Amino acid sequence: MSRKTKSFRARMAALAAGVLTISFAGGIAGMAALAPAAHAESGNINPDAKGSITIHKFANPDLGKAGDGTELKDGEKPTTEPISDVTFTYAKVKDIDLSTNVGWTSAQSLTVDANGKITGKGPASPKTPESLVEMEFTTEEAVDFPATDKEGKATKAELPIGVYLVTEKSAPKNVTAKSAPFLVTIPSPNKAAQNGWLYDVHVYPKNTVLNPDDLPVKKVLDQDKVHFPGDEVAWQITQKVPALGTTEKLSTFKVIDDLPEGVNAVTEDKVTVEVLGTDNQKVDVTPQISIEASTNTVTVDFANVLDQLKSGYTVNVTIRATVDDSLNGPLTNQSQTVINNETYKSSNPGKPGTEEPTTVDFSTLTIKKVNGQNLTLDGATFSIQPAVKDGSGPDEKFDPVEITTAEGGVATQNLAVGKYWVKEIKAPVGYEIDKKWADGQLVNVVADANTNVQTITNLTAGDAGSKLPGLPLTGAQGALILAVVGVVLIGLGVWAGVASVRRRKAEQE
Repeated sequence: MSRKTKSFRARMAALAAGVLTISFAGGIAGMAALAPAAHAESGNINPDAKGSITIHKFANPDLGKAGDGTELKDGEKPTTEPISDVTFTYAKVKDIDLSTNVGWTSAQSLTVDANGKITGKGPASPKTPESLVEMEFTTEEAVDFPATDKEGKATKAELPIGVYLVTEKSAPKNVTAKSAPFLVTIPSPNKAAQNGWLYDVHVYPKNTVLNPDDLPVKKVLDQDKVHFPGDEVAWQITQKVPALGTTEKLSTFKVIDDLPEGVNAVTEDKVTVEVLGTDNQKVDVTPQISIEASTNTVTVDFANVLDQLKSGYTVNVTIRATVDDSLNGPLTNQSQTVINNETYKSSNPGKPGTEEPTTVDFSTLTIKKVNGQNLTLDGATFSIQPAVKDGSGPDEKFDPVEITTAEGGVATQNLAVGKYWVKEIKAPVGYEIDKKWADGQLVNVVADANTNVQTITNLTAGDAGSKLPGLPLTGAQGALILAVVGVVLIGLGVWAGVASVRRRKAEQE
């Protein structure tokens, strides 16, 4: 072989190595090769050969052997989980001919940005292909890879030699960020490959993935202390910082909570943020807190302190709001976490990834006051107090509220669903409190307000069980009693007079 030929091949290999550096930066490790049978005795590139690109999709962090284009063996592969159902596209870059030195020089200069824009040095014109100028490259129409299988693998074969732009198209919802677009050359240089060129290339792009335990969770703090309008309800949103690749950085991390109707406007002092390190100790990180008053939306944005958030950290955002007097139905709330421009909805504790909103059920207790004839009574007053857990009486840790029946004999109170001790403390004028309601009764308030209706009867004199004094007697019965009393009194008077006369006669004799 002549020195000139050796020099040409050395330059080709060097140029190809440069393309590999560009193509597989950003956490992409690995390509593999099976050299084509044609030109087996030669180290030259076969311009008529067909190659393939095989994608192996794994989660970050990017552990495992750095890829060289060959398929990694057991023990060399990433130790993280493969990701299925990820789709990619490939598109051949125009105006680069890898059967020429100029083509490899051009390929060596290429860079691709996050949006898939390719720039580098290309021929100024077809007439002067050796004259290279800075330019933007275009591609042929993109073609889909099959979705990655359960091993995270997808292959596209029968590809002619050239430079290919590979772009991640879609991924499961728990993927926080797609892989950056990257370039692959067919063939790619590899000293261990037959003829020194890989025509079947294996690449190992990574995704940052939120595992189920890393998805946002929202819970109500001290829910057993929320009973009445005017009480404070506190939501806590927990979000872990995902494991990132060695070359990956957070571009976005924020928590957004559009508070539901049924709570009063929140102020900034009602929002607290706690960041815990991997050792569960507090870390001093101060994000920006903002509130959109028109929608009562709270946003906690870490944009200015992203570099302080490390993989494995836990972010807790607590928002406190006051229950509005008008609330008589469920208080349903769901927050959103945005990580690297992907949005994740919160779920309830113990149900990560279900995207079930967090709910505090409120309903209405209705008391109807009637007398023994089922006529409505206004002016009856009741106290309502949370009950102890076993329902045996009121929980004295909480103050009661009082309601009074108005016209129509009805009183209502909006309450959180739960057990309450209801006691009548004042009866309408002329009526007596039923003893069981005077002592208090357990009432179980449920979400369906139609079942939360208590009809309570007051007693009046003459009603069975009443302790009220009877009214003055009138009519025939009263007259008869008075007549009998009169006769008795007259008889007593006559008897007293006769006795007096007899006593005087006896004294005279």
